[in-house]
Amino acid sequence: MGTRCKRAPEGVLDTLEKIEQRVNYIHYNPVEAEIVFHERDYVNSSYRNYEEDNTVFCNVNIEPLW
Repeated sequence: MGTRCKRAPEGVLDTLEKIEQRVNYIHYNPVEAEIVFHERDYVNSSYRNYEEDNTVFCNVNIEPLW
């Protein structure tokens, strides 16, 4: 059998905890792949938008599916 690569768990993002887990997983991928030392160093990462001292945050509307 072939090997499976690591990937984010599947499922509905129906809680803030699940959303935070997925965002953290995505942000940490470049670090895990040893492309950068820290999440904020990856050019295409939205990590900087989530830092505490960030004064400009992208507005994302989240609407429930049900």
